[in-house]
Amino acid sequence: MLTDPRTHQVDPRKLASKKVDLDSHLPVAELKRLVEALASDAGDVSVHLSFGIDEQRIRYIRGNLAARVEVVCQRCLGTVSIDIQSEMNIGVVWDDEQAKHLPKHYDPLIVEEEFVDLVDVIEDELLLSLPFVSYHESEQCADDSRCAVEAVEKEETNQIRSDRDNPFNVLEKLKSSK
Repeated sequence: MLTDPRTHQVDPRKLASKKVDLDSHLPVAELKRLVEALASDAGDVSVHLSFGIDEQRIRYIRGNLAARVEVVCQRCLGTVSIDIQSEMNIGVVWDDEQAKHLPKHYDPLIVEEEFVDLVDVIEDELLLSLPFVSYHESEQCADDSRCAVEAVEKEETNQIRSDRDNPFNVLEKLKSSK
């Protein structure tokens, strides 16, 4: 079993042939592209990967990644901690043609040369797992006034919808005008 994914360059085909398992923790600070999308570089990524060959002779990388990271709240622009999880099911192929023939449950990893940077693969998976928009629960937001305004706007919108949706509102207005 390997224990350090920071051995950046690996041959996934050989690891699959040997049925290698990898368990490790990787500092978020080492994932430069991921850090650009975050509010800070604090935290670790828990990595569990299994390399193998399936019944169809496809070399694969299966596993999961988990991390607690800090991102910018889109409501108050403060920092909010979120958990990201990623389940990986990657088929290792040589070229685009082989990638087209992979079963649907595999995401392709095209390895044109012998080695691949495993940290880049992990980072790609984490980037794809980030939510599009992150925010605190409204009670936890640092800018309570902004959250309060959003709550009032939501309430007003709901009131307008309920007024508009009730067909008897017109009759009620006619009755009260007499």
